[in-house]
Amino acid sequence: MAIFKKPGFYSTVTYAGLVANILTLCEPGMFDCIGNLGAGGFGSVKAIAVANALVYGLMTVGILLSAPVISYIGLKPVLILGCAFFCVYGAALYYNSIAHNDGFLIGGSVLCGISAAAFWAAEGTIFSSLPSNDDRGRYLALWGVAKNLAPLALGGSISLGFNVHSYDSGKVNPNVYIVFFSLMAAGFAIAFLFPNPSNIYRRDGSKVEMRQTDGLVTEMTRTLKAFREPRVFMLLPLFFMSYFYYAYQSNYTSLYFNVRTRALSSFISPFGAIISSVLMGFYLDSKRWSEKTKGLTMLAILFFCEMGLWTWIAVIRSIYGTNNSVALDFTGASYEFNRAFPVVFFMTFVGQGSQNYLYWVVGHYACGVNNLSTYVCILRSAEALGQTVAWAISQRVDTTSTVHIYINFIGLFVGIILAIPVVAKLHYYEKDENEFVNYNLSDQESPRLSIDEKGDGEAGKASK
Repeated sequence: MAIFKKPGFYSTVTYAGLVANILTLCEPGMFDCIGNLGAGGFGSVKAIAVANALVYGLMTVGILLSAPVISYIGLKPVLILGCAFFCVYGAALYYNSIAHNDGFLIGGSVLCGISAAAFWAAEGTIFSSLPSNDDRGRYLALWGVAKNLAPLALGGSISLGFNVHSYDSGKVNPNVYIVFFSLMAAGFAIAFLFPNPSNIYRRDGSKVEMRQTDGLVTEMTRTLKAFREPRVFMLLPLFFMSYFYYAYQSNYTSLYFNVRTRALSSFISPFGAIISSVLMGFYLDSKRWSEKTKGLTMLAILFFCEMGLWTWIAVIRSIYGTNNSVALDFTGASYEFNRAFPVVFFMTFVGQGSQNYLYWVVGHYACGVNNLSTYVCILRSAEALGQTVAWAISQRVDTTSTVHIYINFIGLFVGIILAIPVVAKLHYYEKDENEFVNYNLSDQESPRLSIDEKGDGEAGKASK
């Protein structure tokens, strides 16, 4: 019986997850931090809405195309491309804040959209497919922590330091952008340290599943066929709505708080996401309940949280009406501030929790990198499409409009209801077999490593 040695640290899911989390910190983390400043730090909400709608529009198409590309050229090259142009967007925001050059901002948005599409596809695939079934919730929790604690809390503290004495409701200090796009640029270099997935072993000793590609056209055909699966198109509405709130969150902070309070929100709100990520991770990895029980219970909790949150937001909107110059400040913590400010925290709390939950659900669809990337890219494309529509609405309607509130409330209600039959049938695939997408995988099982002395003991028994 062949005995395999324990893999080195650089061939483990732990190392791959560490690098991926650092990249999440440097790229979308900094991008989100800019958004948490309220309208990208601009005084005008619509100026950044156009740029963001362009970014997410490109991402919608790019993510969908990334699924066959990942299978054809590999996960690592797509991840590197995904880190290449975020820094250009950050530089464009900086230049626009001092020179008012919209052309550079639009160009930076186009390049950012290309990179973001590749990064979202690669990132979702990494955290859905590399960990073992028993560890997936924990790795998704670490993903949520990386995306929020370091980038948003760190970025928020930087922003708060620059703007703590600014009582105006306009732009933030331009020097904030220098820090952000510098970290984005560092992420591109770090991306080259990500290991090749075919060399990665999980904690349980199994090797990450990879299959031979049959060509780019065939991979694209497989992606299109996956749309026919009920478990895919019934989950599309909830993915579409999962980040729809973000455009309104940016508008909300820009409308109701002054600059330094917006900076404070970018520092505090990520902790909501961190708390929900950790709680979600522990619960989803629990062995006390079946996958179906955990899935349905958490879906019910998300339903009540979402409905309650958007009811609260509707009440705040009814209080302030069409007043777009409230400029609340945290000094003295007035009653008006105390009832409006926690909304930002709970938006990220519920939003990140739903993200972790959805990728845990998708992790049940297959077990290989290639095959899971197909599902992840389809659903992340729907996620990007939702943000495209949300930012387009922000650009066209008055910022005090109730359109966003109605769409979020109704869309989330419908999306969660449609997800119930999908969650009720959750189970893990031990091998990649799919009735709609014929991947023609080899029947051979992936080699397993002896990661502790138990393997040596088993080998000794075999020799007898």
